Amino acid sequence: MKIVIVDDESDICLILNIELKALGHETISFSSVPEAVEYLKKESADCILCDFQMPRQNGLDLFK
Repeated sequence: MKIVIVDDESDICLILNIELKALGHETISFSSVPEAVEYLKKESADCILCDFQMPRQNGLDLFK
C-alpha cells in the first residue's frame, strides 16, 4: 500500500515512516499541505495520513 504522510512535526513523520515501512508499506512524507498537493497532482496514493492542525493549512485544506 502506498501511504502519503503529511505532518509539520518531523518526529511524527519519521516514526510513521519507520513503522509503516516495517509493515511492508511504501511511504512518502511531507511537512506541509502545498508539498503534498504538488505530489498528489502527479502521483496516486492508497492512503493519506494527515495532521489536522498545522500552522498554515490544516488537514481539511489538503482534501479541498
